[in-house]
Amino acid sequence: MLRLRLAVPQEFSGRCLSDILAAAARLDPEAAARIVRFGAVRVDGQVERDPGRRISAGRRVFVLWSAQAAAQQPSPRLVYQDAHLWIVWKPAGIPVQGTRLGSENSVEEYLAASATKGLEPRIVHRLDLPVSGLMVAAATAEGAAGLSRGFEDGAVRKVYLAVAHVSPGSGSDLCRRLEGGDPVDIDHPLLWVSGKQKAMVSPDGKPARSRVALVAPPTDGRILLAIRLLSGRTHQIRVHLSHSGLPVVGDSAYGAESGSTEAPRIALHSTFLAFPHPVGKGPVVFQELPPDDFWKCARATPPADLLDRFRKVLGLLGCSD
Repeated sequence: MLRLRLAVPQEFSGRCLSDILAAAARLDPEAAARIVRFGAVRVDGQVERDPGRRISAGRRVFVLWSAQAAAQQPSPRLVYQDAHLWIVWKPAGIPVQGTRLGSENSVEEYLAASATKGLEPRIVHRLDLPVSGLMVAAATAEGAAGLSRGFEDGAVRKVYLAVAHVSPGSGSDLCRRLEGGDPVDIDHPLLWVSGKQKAMVSPDGKPARSRVALVAPPTDGRILLAIRLLSGRTHQIRVHLSHSGLPVVGDSAYGAESGSTEAPRIALHSTFLAFPHPVGKGPVVFQELPPDDFWKCARATPPADLLDRFRKVLGLLGCSD
């Protein structure tokens, strides 16, 4: 087990992350690069997977690495496949695409390895690194074009489950509205701040709308929510919930206390996907409830009737037909 906390000293300023880690922990440079690519290193609270990232003095670097945990990290899993598309389950902590220096366990690499000769997998939407769940990828150019149109015109319906923090006086207005039984739309424009690799609510941002419904009422400072994305901005759910006083559990980037230290994840899961087939006829509908590490991160127990609750919520969110 390697555990390291470091405020980058001036003499290391501008050096790449793997070099800093190798020097601070007395590691072989290639071993340090593997640890970074695995996702075991955070810079100012954010997972950083690029070993070549230049780090300035004063940045906070935290490393928590276990060779045993690395050996047990799950890989992406194929849920469905046809001639034009794949439905893939992405574990938390696995990137959708590799860094410029490669990734040993990304969704992109998984699809490339799974594709038969003549097929070129195309990523048509993404999940954040610490988020688990369902995503769709195209197997052909025709499929990619159809899926892209579906995302642009709102034909793709995406629903997430999230466990959020509730504290006295925090998020009370949104909680009261949700407990009335009807879904609530959060409609705040989002601006991406590239220097911080974060989004923020801003009148200068792009339109962003999330529809939120209550799945289970607050218990022990946690609330279980379902969120339908009505637009597709980066970090949209995370920022909208945080701005409303209900930060996602484990999402320290947006105001929550850290979640489980066993996995680089937050309590957010892509649980439902529905859309017209991009080439064939008829709807494509898939649903997967969150895995064990979601509930572990949330420090919560799923309701015994979670599936029934979620089916009801899908109707409220306009996703049951």
